[in-house]
Amino acid sequence: MSDPNANYPVRPPRQTKNPFASDDDAVSTSSPGRRTTYQRQAPMQPALPAGGGRKMFSVSLVAGILVALINVLFTLVNAPLYQQAASYAKNPTQMPLNVASSIFWISVITGVISLIVYFIAGFIIGRVAVARRLGFYGGFLASAIALIIGYIIRQIPNYPGSINTGFSGNPLQAGGGLIAALIFLVIAGLFGGLFGWLGARLATRHHPNYYAGSDA
Repeated sequence: MSDPNANYPVRPPRQTKNPFASDDDAVSTSSPGRRTTYQRQAPMQPALPAGGGRKMFSVSLVAGILVALINVLFTLVNAPLYQQAASYAKNPTQMPLNVASSIFWISVITGVISLIVYFIAGFIIGRVAVARRLGFYGGFLASAIALIIGYIIRQIPNYPGSINTGFSGNPLQAGGGLIAALIFLVIAGLFGGLFGWLGARLATRHHPNYYAGSDA
């Protein structure tokens, strides 16, 4: 059987040229090794540094221990004041106003210093790990570490500023003390995490990872 294409060979498809296209466009599309780029192509998001979680944990551990040491230092320096306040433990309403206000302002100062430490920790985490969420986790973890160390130190006998945490006594009182401690830990951790996130956000405000609108 004869080939039907022998007498009528198949011709290559005709290429129609766009009358509105310039010669430069034709050359650029047919040149090997070059490809057409488009404005709507999304830029590639740079990869985050490896080991971000490990770096976050290290910074948080140092920050939490530092905050705990600052609180211990303020307590020991003002030990006579706390001992005077402890004498009114059974009758707190009889405590002199100057003693109560002094303890209050010491708590405010140590709290502000703690938030500054969490902010600096978040800034460092943002520098080394880039991810802003790790700044929040780092601030939360540092705050939790500081509170846990503080609870442990306050159980030392005759320590200035020691408190009754409610863990001793019957199981009902121990359970109530544990729940109250966990609620306080979560609230304080949220404040620490917020300031850690703010520090990480400040550290990464010019990082290319966030030009595309990512806030991870």
